[in-house]
Amino acid sequence: MQYYEIEHFHINKDTLPVLGDQTFRAKLADAIYIIPKDILDDALSNCVFLMLSEEKGVSACFIPKQLITEKSMFAFYDMFYSQNRDQQGHMILHEIAHYVLDHSDEGLSDEDYYNHKQDKEANALVDKWIDDWEKHLKALEEKTMKPWKGGD
Repeated sequence: MQYYEIEHFHINKDTLPVLGDQTFRAKLADAIYIIPKDILDDALSNCVFLMLSEEKGVSACFIPKQLITEKSMFAFYDMFYSQNRDQQGHMILHEIAHYVLDHSDEGLSDEDYYNHKQDKEANALVDKWIDDWEKHLKALEEKTMKPWKGGD
């Protein structure tokens, strides 16, 4: 699998489609590099991230393109900033997973069945991305390690 370099989105900030609170860009850049490049390219081409400054009692949500036109949207609220760095990263990845899994407007319903089922699927995909990223790092580490020849 191919990945972006960790610093890529910090260096190329304009490649992140973010509306609203621009300090969110750095948080987004800190989380998304573990997503395989082809999947991330698709999400960044077809989605917009929205950081709202009003607290609505919701920390994040995925808004599928069927509810708006052209692009899907990831909406985050100020509550996002009250989370620690790991929780913020997981929240971002979780919402992108909803897009990748093509979850529809059922994710916005109040019905526990859809929310629970889709959230479990999204969490499972995030866990896979994290596991694949860790394997990728291990493979890179093994590739760059030079064998010790021994001797005094």
